[in-house]
Amino acid sequence: NIAYCQVAGGSSNGALDIFRQITATDQLAGATDDQLAGTYTNIGLCYQNMGKKNECYQYLGQAADIRKKNNQDAEFSQVTNIMALVYLKDKDLHNAELTCLEAIDAAERSGNPQLQEDAYQTYNQILQAKGEYDKALDYYQKYLALRDSAQLHEILETRDRADDLHKLEEAEKRF
Repeated sequence: NIAYCQVAGGSSNGALDIFRQITATDQLAGATDDQLAGTYTNIGLCYQNMGKKNECYQYLGQAADIRKKNNQDAEFSQVTNIMALVYLKDKDLHNAELTCLEAIDAAERSGNPQLQEDAYQTYNQILQAKGEYDKALDYYQKYLALRDSAQLHEILETRDRADDLHKLEEAEKRF
């Protein structure tokens, strides 16, 4: 929480120091791979905010390796999608594309529509940057289909809750 406050306050250096202390403590205390991968992701993002690309890729790569080793498709997709966005920001379209394809594959394996949506949107941006507009449109349509499906699902759930509430109110009136 303290590290998050440092990041929110714009002090990536302060957050980085805290995350390094957490990592050292975690390694001594026998932290789980999940905890280490989370900390490595945060360290990588701090380095990205500081403009230190090599360190950013190193820590995000370590987090991704842990997630992949432990067959954590959802988490692997999240980390690799972040890496793809960082590569895109750095205009490294080759690595952005390769990494994003890994994110898409893992998101699809996980069955998580939100992760698929995020990865499709990132890949659309990469393809646009490469000038591959027809292929970008395909992925934008995949992104929209998932987004629209999620919105429809939310609307139906809201309607169902409103119907249930109405039925409850009517039942209360009868008593």
